[in-house]
Amino acid sequence: MRGTGELSWLLYRVLAVLVVVLHAALVAFVGVGEMSVLYGLAHGRGWALAFWFRWLHLASIAFVVLLSWLGATCPLTDLENSMRERGGEGGYPGDFISYWTRELLFYECSTWTFIVVYSVFGMVVLATFLLAGPQRRTAHRDLARKIGM
Repeated sequence: MRGTGELSWLLYRVLAVLVVVLHAALVAFVGVGEMSVLYGLAHGRGWALAFWFRWLHLASIAFVVLLSWLGATCPLTDLENSMRERGGEGGYPGDFISYWTRELLFYECSTWTFIVVYSVFGMVVLATFLLAGPQRRTAHRDLARKIGM
C-alpha cells in the first residue's frame, strides 16, 4: 500500500493539472469570448449583448492587464506552481502565457511584449464594450425582434 506522503504528492500534481485546465479555460474565455462577441454583433445576434457575459469578459481582461502592468503573476500561476512544488515538481518562472508560448511554440518573448499584447487586446475589448455595450435581458429580446431573430 502506498504511503500517505506519496498519495499527497499525487493529489497535488492532479490539482496542478486542474489549475492549468482552469487557467487555459479562462484564457480561452477572454480570447474566444471577444471573437464571439464581434461575430455576434456583426450578425445581429442578441446574445452578443448579454449583460453578465460582457461585464465578466471585460473584468477578466482588465484583471490581466492590471496584473501585467503591476509586474505581478496571475494568482492561478502562483497556485499551480505551489501545487507542483508540493507534488515534488518544480514550478516555472514567469506567467502562464509566456511559459506556454515558450513551451508550445518554442518562441521567447520579452515581458513588455506580453504587456503590450494584453493592453492592446484589453483596449479592443473595452472599445467593443463601449461601442456596443451590454444590455439587460429584455433589451436584447427587443433587439432580436427589431432585427428579425
